[in-house]
Amino acid sequence: MNLFLNRHPEISFRNTEILLKARASITEEDIRKWFVHLKQYLTEEDVYYILENSSRIFNMDETGMSLCPKIGKILGEEGEKNQYIIASGQEKQSMSVLCTVSADGKSVDPLIIYPYKRFPCDMESIPDGIAAGKSDSGWMISPTFFEYIANVFYPKLVERNINFPVLVIFDGHKSHINLELHDFCNEKKILLFCLLPNATHILQPCDIGIFRPLKTEWKRVV
Repeated sequence: MNLFLNRHPEISFRNTEILLKARASITEEDIRKWFVHLKQYLTEEDVYYILENSSRIFNMDETGMSLCPKIGKILGEEGEKNQYIIASGQEKQSMSVLCTVSADGKSVDPLIIYPYKRFPCDMESIPDGIAAGKSDSGWMISPTFFEYIANVFYPKLVERNINFPVLVIFDGHKSHINLELHDFCNEKKILLFCLLPNATHILQPCDIGIFRPLKTEWKRVV
């Protein structure tokens, strides 16, 4: 193998990433159609001018963060086979983080969703500029998403004197949507447009620009 690599310096070992079959089937034509649909939607709503102002275009994305530390290396006595780290919580317990950024590079307070039925007392110490939500699984549910839009996202835009309507591009999973959110967004002129299903690894900038380095550091620390 070393001789082969020496003869072909343009080839090197690379880490692979798992790509589900549904994602692998996305084509260039699918991507182009999505952009056409976005243009048609903005044109039909008579708000195509939004694209001229990057402060009115927002991207939202959610990712999971494990609360159980992974295995690591320690110094141990020679011959001792089992070395354990005692961890609190369940093995697969996790929380999720929803990040919101605008096309002009500014962020809105992120939402951290904890796997709680009710918040513990020490949750009062959360730093300013971070919103907290809860669900049984630690993942987004529609009431939590509505609370974030209504009580964090919208007030922050008003505080910044952002002109409405605004465009929000996000993963349109059913866990995000309910009638209350639909009515609120219509009233406040918040236009929600879903990313192409199974194409977030291509169209979702948060996956690479924010979450990848975040998860790398998280794995190092936790």
